[in-house]
Amino acid sequence: MSWNKIQIQQSNGEFVDAQAPEIISVSRSTDIPAFYSDWFMDRQKEGYVKWKNPFNGVPLYVSFRDARLFIFWSKNPKPMLKHFDPLILTDEIGVERLLRKVERIGNQLKDYTDKFVFSFADIKVYKKVQNNLRKNSIAYQEFNERTMTEFTEGLHKLNENWKFELATCAEKIPLEK
Repeated sequence: MSWNKIQIQQSNGEFVDAQAPEIISVSRSTDIPAFYSDWFMDRQKEGYVKWKNPFNGVPLYVSFRDARLFIFWSKNPKPMLKHFDPLILTDEIGVERLLRKVERIGNQLKDYTDKFVFSFADIKVYKKVQNNLRKNSIAYQEFNERTMTEFTEGLHKLNENWKFELATCAEKIPLEK
């Protein structure tokens, strides 16, 4: 596979060749969200990152120009939360506020995808996640039939603008209607 290559201008005015992937897997070797979230957000504003290949020390440039998706790998995403809204119900984030967050994301994605797949987190099933949320004083709420239905109805209304194919993944209740 070959990467799309482009020329970018660094902040010092110099032009360099850069890779311009559509999907960027962030932090496979370094936990960027946990330790460098502010740095990453600054790099996002600049539009590129300089990365040294650990095997040969050669610097590579990665442009964010064509990036459609960033995948973050982290054991502690908390420092990143001030930059990326979590999609979770809490004592402060109810269904309506969650729908506003999803609306902002959907409005940005509507010209780039046709399908929207969603699922409701069953936090009680994942003890490690449950413990991490408690440890970080995040008062989460489990989705129940009422909140799932309320969210899905709100999503359906938002989708009148987006025209996505809506799909769920392994839900306990039928949400087709």
